[in-house]
Amino acid sequence: MITQKAYYVATAADKIYCNPKGDLEWKGFASQMLYLKGTLQKLEIEPQIFYAGKFKSATEPLREDRMTDANRLQLTELLGDFYNRLLWTTAQARNLDTSTLRKCVNQSLIRRAQDAYDYKLIDGLRYDDEVKDEIRSKLNIDKHAYLNFVTLGKYAKAVSYKQTGKDKITLIYAEGEAGGRKRRSGRDRLGDLSLADPQGTLRQGRQSHRAPDQFRRRQLAGQREYLA
Repeated sequence: MITQKAYYVATAADKIYCNPKGDLEWKGFASQMLYLKGTLQKLEIEPQIFYAGKFKSATEPLREDRMTDANRLQLTELLGDFYNRLLWTTAQARNLDTSTLRKCVNQSLIRRAQDAYDYKLIDGLRYDDEVKDEIRSKLNIDKHAYLNFVTLGKYAKAVSYKQTGKDKITLIYAEGEAGGRKRRSGRDRLGDLSLADPQGTLRQGRQSHRAPDQFRRRQLAGQREYLA
Protein backbone atom coordinates (compact mmCIF):
# COMPACT_ATOMS: atom_id res chain seq x y z
CA MET A 1 0.00 0.00 0.00
CA ILE A 2 1.10 3.54 -0.75
CA THR A 3 -0.03 5.59 2.23
CA GLN A 4 -0.99 9.24 1.88
CA LYS A 5 2.17 10.19 3.75
CA ALA A 6 4.35 8.16 1.38
CA TYR A 7 2.47 9.49 -1.64
CA TYR A 8 3.00 13.10 -0.52
CA VAL A 9 6.76 12.49 -0.51
CA ALA A 10 6.58 10.59 -3.81
CA THR A 11 5.01 13.56 -5.61
CA ALA A 12 8.52 15.03 -5.81
CA ALA A 13 9.64 12.09 -7.98
CA ASP A 14 9.54 11.98 -11.79
CA LYS A 15 7.38 8.86 -11.80
CA ILE A 16 5.20 6.99 -9.31
CA TYR A 17 4.49 3.28 -9.70
CA CYS A 18 2.27 0.97 -7.68
CA ASN A 19 2.19 -2.80 -7.46
CA PRO A 20 -0.70 -4.13 -9.61
CA LYS A 21 -2.04 -6.00 -6.57
CA GLY A 22 -1.50 -3.09 -4.21
CA ASP A 23 -3.51 0.04 -3.57
CA LEU A 24 -3.17 3.74 -2.91
CA GLU A 25 -4.57 5.35 0.22
CA TRP A 26 -6.59 8.40 -0.83
CA LYS A 27 -9.21 9.22 1.76
CA GLY A 28 -8.37 12.59 3.30
CA PHE A 29 -7.66 13.22 6.98
CA ALA A 30 -9.51 12.50 10.20
CA SER A 31 -8.85 12.54 13.92
CA GLN A 32 -10.17 10.19 16.60
CA MET A 33 -10.10 10.96 20.32
CA LEU A 34 -10.33 8.58 23.26
CA TYR A 35 -12.12 10.01 26.31
CA LEU A 36 -11.56 8.47 29.73
CA LYS A 37 -13.68 10.64 32.02
CA GLY A 38 -16.38 8.01 32.48
CA THR A 39 -13.83 5.25 33.08
CA LEU A 40 -12.02 7.34 35.69
CA GLN A 41 -15.31 8.05 37.47
CA LYS A 42 -16.11 4.33 37.69
CA LEU A 43 -12.64 3.71 39.12
CA GLU A 44 -13.17 6.59 41.55
CA ILE A 45 -10.13 8.42 40.20
CA GLU A 46 -10.30 12.19 40.16
CA PRO A 47 -7.49 13.84 38.17
CA GLN A 48 -6.31 17.24 39.36
CA ILE A 49 -6.17 19.39 36.21
CA PHE A 50 -5.30 23.07 35.88
CA TYR A 51 -5.68 24.90 32.59
CA ALA A 52 -6.64 28.34 31.29
CA GLY A 53 -8.47 29.26 28.10
CA LYS A 54 -10.66 27.38 25.64
CA PHE A 55 -8.03 25.90 23.34
CA LYS A 56 -6.35 23.67 25.92
CA SER A 57 -7.05 20.16 24.70
CA ALA A 58 -4.08 18.24 26.12
CA THR A 59 -6.05 17.19 29.21
CA GLU A 60 -9.45 17.07 27.51
CA PRO A 61 -9.63 13.23 27.37
CA LEU A 62 -9.45 13.18 31.18
CA ARG A 63 -12.00 15.90 31.95
CA GLU A 64 -14.57 15.61 29.14
CA ASP A 65 -16.71 12.79 27.72
CA ARG A 66 -16.82 14.27 24.20
CA MET A 67 -14.91 16.70 22.02
CA THR A 68 -15.38 20.35 22.96
CA ASP A 69 -16.36 22.92 20.35
CA ALA A 70 -13.01 24.69 20.74
CA ASN A 71 -11.03 21.50 20.17
CA ARG A 72 -13.21 20.56 17.22
CA LEU A 73 -12.56 23.98 15.69
CA GLN A 74 -8.80 23.83 16.05
CA LEU A 75 -8.57 20.24 14.79
CA THR A 76 -10.77 21.11 11.81
CA GLU A 77 -8.48 24.02 10.93
CA LEU A 78 -5.36 21.90 11.37
CA LEU A 79 -6.57 18.92 9.35
CA GLY A 80 -8.03 21.24 6.74
CA ASP A 81 -4.65 22.87 6.26
CA PHE A 82 -2.94 19.47 5.90
CA TYR A 83 -5.61 18.33 3.45
CA ASN A 84 -5.42 21.46 1.28
CA ARG A 85 -1.64 21.21 1.17
CA LEU A 86 -1.85 17.58 0.06
CA LEU A 87 -4.35 18.42 -2.68
CA TRP A 88 -2.40 21.44 -3.92
CA THR A 89 0.93 19.58 -3.98
CA THR A 90 -0.61 16.62 -5.79
CA ALA A 91 -2.38 18.85 -8.30
CA GLN A 92 0.85 20.66 -9.13
CA ALA A 93 2.92 17.48 -9.41
CA ARG A 94 0.38 15.46 -11.41
CA ASN A 95 -1.09 18.31 -13.48
CA LEU A 96 -4.56 17.67 -12.06
CA ASP A 97 -7.36 19.84 -10.76
CA THR A 98 -7.96 19.96 -7.00
CA SER A 99 -11.71 19.52 -7.59
CA THR A 100 -11.02 16.14 -9.20
CA LEU A 101 -8.84 15.11 -6.29
CA ARG A 102 -11.54 16.15 -3.80
CA LYS A 103 -14.10 14.17 -5.78
CA CYS A 104 -11.92 11.06 -5.55
CA VAL A 105 -11.86 11.45 -1.75
CA ASN A 106 -15.53 12.31 -1.23
CA GLN A 107 -16.78 9.49 -3.45
CA SER A 108 -14.10 6.92 -2.49
CA LEU A 109 -13.10 6.48 -6.13
CA ILE A 110 -9.56 5.24 -5.39
CA ARG A 111 -9.99 1.68 -4.14
CA ARG A 112 -7.50 -0.28 -6.23
CA ALA A 113 -4.18 0.37 -7.92
CA GLN A 114 -5.96 0.47 -11.28
CA ASP A 115 -8.22 3.26 -9.99
CA ALA A 116 -5.17 5.32 -9.05
CA TYR A 117 -3.79 4.84 -12.55
CA ASP A 118 -7.09 5.69 -14.22
CA TYR A 119 -7.31 8.98 -12.32
CA LYS A 120 -3.63 9.75 -13.11
CA LEU A 121 -2.41 9.64 -9.54
CA ILE A 122 0.33 7.20 -10.59
CA ASP A 123 2.25 6.63 -13.82
CA GLY A 124 1.82 2.90 -14.09
CA LEU A 125 1.41 -0.51 -12.50
CA ARG A 126 4.74 -2.27 -12.00
CA TYR A 127 6.05 -5.20 -10.01
CA ASP A 128 9.29 -4.82 -8.09
CA ASP A 129 11.45 -6.52 -10.74
CA GLU A 130 9.94 -4.34 -13.48
CA VAL A 131 10.79 -1.15 -11.63
CA LYS A 132 14.35 -2.33 -11.06
CA ASP A 133 14.69 -3.24 -14.74
CA GLU A 134 13.61 0.29 -15.68
CA ILE A 135 16.19 1.76 -13.30
CA ARG A 136 18.92 -0.42 -14.84
CA SER A 137 17.85 0.72 -18.29
CA LYS A 138 18.09 4.39 -17.32
CA LEU A 139 21.51 3.76 -15.75
CA ASN A 140 22.60 1.95 -18.92
CA ILE A 141 23.87 -1.09 -17.02
CA ASP A 142 23.39 -4.82 -17.49
CA LYS A 143 19.86 -6.04 -16.76
CA HIS A 144 21.23 -8.48 -14.18
CA ALA A 145 23.48 -5.94 -12.42
CA TYR A 146 23.04 -5.48 -8.68
CA LEU A 147 21.35 -2.23 -7.63
CA ASN A 148 22.83 -0.80 -4.47
CA PHE A 149 20.03 1.18 -2.84
CA VAL A 150 20.98 3.66 -0.12
CA THR A 151 18.67 4.61 2.73
CA LEU A 152 17.85 8.26 3.30
CA GLY A 153 19.74 8.21 6.61
CA LYS A 154 22.97 6.96 5.01
CA TYR A 155 22.59 9.43 2.16
CA ALA A 156 22.23 12.34 4.59
CA LYS A 157 25.41 11.33 6.41
CA ALA A 158 27.32 11.30 3.13
CA VAL A 159 26.31 14.87 2.26
CA SER A 160 28.32 17.83 3.50
CA TYR A 161 26.13 20.73 4.59
CA LYS A 162 27.73 24.16 4.28
CA GLN A 163 26.54 26.69 6.81
CA THR A 164 26.11 30.27 5.63
CA GLY A 165 25.21 33.52 7.34
CA LYS A 166 26.44 35.20 10.50
CA ASP A 167 23.22 35.67 12.46
CA LYS A 168 22.45 33.39 15.38
CA ILE A 169 19.29 32.52 17.29
CA THR A 170 18.94 32.27 21.05
CA LEU A 171 16.84 29.24 21.99
CA ILE A 172 15.28 29.36 25.45
CA TYR A 173 13.40 26.21 26.44
CA ALA A 174 11.56 26.08 29.75
CA GLU A 175 9.18 23.43 31.06
CA GLY A 176 7.29 23.46 34.33
CA GLU A 177 6.04 26.24 36.56
CA ALA A 178 7.38 29.73 36.02
CA GLY A 179 8.11 31.75 39.14
CA GLY A 180 7.32 35.46 39.27
CA ARG A 181 10.48 36.36 41.17
CA LYS A 182 13.99 35.12 41.70
CA ARG A 183 14.79 32.71 44.49
CA ARG A 184 17.86 33.28 46.60
CA SER A 185 18.84 29.62 46.57
CA GLY A 186 18.07 26.49 44.62
CA ARG A 187 17.44 28.51 41.47
CA ASP A 188 16.93 26.51 38.27
CA ARG A 189 19.25 27.51 35.47
CA LEU A 190 19.59 26.83 31.76
CA GLY A 191 23.16 27.73 30.81
CA ASP A 192 23.62 31.28 32.12
CA LEU A 193 19.92 32.13 31.97
CA SER A 194 17.68 31.97 35.03
CA LEU A 195 14.39 30.09 34.71
CA ALA A 196 13.14 31.42 38.03
CA ASP A 197 12.81 34.89 36.47
CA PRO A 198 11.09 34.39 33.07
CA GLN A 199 11.00 38.09 32.16
CA GLY A 200 14.64 38.57 33.05
CA THR A 201 15.63 35.44 31.15
CA LEU A 202 13.89 36.59 27.98
CA ARG A 203 15.33 40.08 28.38
CA GLN A 204 18.86 38.67 28.58
CA GLY A 205 18.29 36.62 25.44
CA ARG A 206 16.87 39.60 23.54
CA GLN A 207 19.75 41.89 24.52
CA SER A 208 22.43 39.34 23.69
CA HIS A 209 24.86 40.69 21.07
CA ARG A 210 25.41 37.18 19.79
CA ALA A 211 21.81 36.56 18.81
CA PRO A 212 19.76 39.32 17.11
CA ASP A 213 16.64 37.16 16.94
CA GLN A 214 15.00 34.95 19.52
CA PHE A 215 12.76 31.93 19.33
CA ARG A 216 10.73 31.18 22.44
CA ARG A 217 9.14 27.84 23.20
CA ARG A 218 7.63 27.26 26.62
CA GLN A 219 5.53 24.58 28.17
CA LEU A 220 4.16 25.96 31.40
CA ALA A 221 1.64 24.51 33.81
CA GLY A 222 -1.14 27.09 34.18
CA GLN A 223 1.23 30.09 34.12
CA ARG A 224 1.30 33.32 32.15
CA GLU A 225 3.17 33.59 28.86
CA TYR A 226 5.93 36.15 28.58
CA LEU A 227 6.80 37.37 25.09
CA ALA A 228 10.15 38.88 24.20
